Amino acid sequence: MAIRPFYMSADIDGRSSNLSGGPKSKSGGQDITIYQRDNGSVITAFRVVSFSRMDGKTLILTTQVLDKDGRVVAQEVTNY
Repeated sequence: MAIRPFYMSADIDGRSSNLSGGPKSKSGGQDITIYQRDNGSVITAFRVVSFSRMDGKTLILTTQVLDKDGRVVAQEVTNY
């Protein structure tokens, strides 16, 4: 598996193959939204947002998990 700055893989019940992929460019990002039902309505349960920024000559990678209210509930920051 070729790992780009960010890469996601999802195993979904009923699908014959995983959903997977990541941004093409070194500085690319991704935004994944997970929805679920709430008493018949559809809500955003979580968003997983991955983005990069330069700090001098270092590319900093950040992935955040946001709850339904947009609050960051988990974060991972690494150097590329």
